[in-house]
Amino acid sequence: MKFKKNVLILLIAFLLINQHSYAALAQNPVAKKGIIDLTQVKWQNNVINLSGEWDFYWNEFALPAQSNDSLLSKNHYFSVLPSSWTKVLLNNNTKCPTLGYGTYRLRIMVPNTDQVYGLKLQSIFTAYKVYINSKLVNSLGQIGKAKSESHPKFLTQELPIPVVKSGTEPY
Repeated sequence: MKFKKNVLILLIAFLLINQHSYAALAQNPVAKKGIIDLTQVKWQNNVINLSGEWDFYWNEFALPAQSNDSLLSKNHYFSVLPSSWTKVLLNNNTKCPTLGYGTYRLRIMVPNTDQVYGLKLQSIFTAYKVYINSKLVNSLGQIGKAKSESHPKFLTQELPIPVVKSGTEPY
């Protein structure tokens, strides 16, 4: 009898864990056209993958202070992440080469509350700069337009991101 109770308890625990996992997957929004809306996410101890269609600017270092109109250049595409930019189809019907440079941008909508979020950047061999609300908050290695100018590194980083009450416009 004890054995059956333990199995039943383990089975119930397994079902509850799976139900929680499915609920988390169901509420994980996906980016569309460079914007992800997280205003309806239940945030307590929740991890959100910032996957989906990100703005992508091939052979451009787009600055965050640029207006949206100036960012809609001939080099603007959408890149589905997580994935390699080598899957992005360019205007001349070729795909991005392995070597090159570009800018990824995602505008994130969050609830209108004072809150601290976090961003985890996984370790890949690359160089980057991370801007949030037009401010440089982190960088890794040295970015450049040529291989000789670039100095990539490996490092996993976790960044705290304070969000102060404002409008719900995406960043």
